[in-house]
Amino acid sequence: MLVELFEELGGFFGAKYGVNKEAFEFLRFHEEILRNMGGAWDEVSPLLNDKIYDAAISEQICAHIKSYSRRKAIKEYERLGMSKLFWGWKDPRNCLFVNFWLQAYPQAKVIFIYRNPLDVAKSLKVRSDKGVLSGEWIEGVPLKTKLRDSLRENRSYPLQSIRCRDLGSALQLWEDYNILALKNLDGVDYLSVRYEDLLSNPLNILSDIESYLFRDRNMIPQFKKIGEKINSSRAYACSVDEFSEENLNWLKKSEILRKFGYEGLVE
Repeated sequence: MLVELFEELGGFFGAKYGVNKEAFEFLRFHEEILRNMGGAWDEVSPLLNDKIYDAAISEQICAHIKSYSRRKAIKEYERLGMSKLFWGWKDPRNCLFVNFWLQAYPQAKVIFIYRNPLDVAKSLKVRSDKGVLSGEWIEGVPLKTKLRDSLRENRSYPLQSIRCRDLGSALQLWEDYNILALKNLDGVDYLSVRYEDLLSNPLNILSDIESYLFRDRNMIPQFKKIGEKINSSRAYACSVDEFSEENLNWLKKSEILRKFGYEGLVE
């Protein structure tokens, strides 16, 4: 949602992306790193191992990211972005490697958006059920078509997640991502945005975003216009009744749940 808002404000967030507005150039690179570590977007457990962040491995990842940031595709992305008021990219995998990206782009601003685990898990399950059963990719293009395009253009696209068809596993993935996000954002000057607050009180949150991103500009008129388009009904859309008692008991023990103030969802 924020990508659309930023684009309306004159920002650049990709010339080509899927329905979730994740820029392909960065999505593919993140998947490449995850595969090299024995993981994937829906299996980030290798990164939970503290040894991943040993100095030698960290240097390799950082060098890999800096090298990638100099590649033709990213340079073209930057060129297009520089013609706009500002540029950036969205990808949930950013939170896995944000500290390394900040070494490549030290002036970058980071907005960390978190959402309640029930809605996230349900969204992952619905998307994965649809993709697995219909043979579609994340962006809704038929599997046969994407396989053909992938072979022609030497590109890879992540499949839907069989793991996330299970709500318990989807909840675990929510926790894993947020554990890594908070760890990697430690010491970073970033803006934290609660998704439900953005939906229920958009003008206040957009004002915070304005102060963080545009300290020398007055964007209030544009933000007010954009805030009127936000659909508040998407906040807390999933019922707790859709989850098993086992799922909820596990979630009650989550430190991330309490840290984000969502413990009331399962009490």
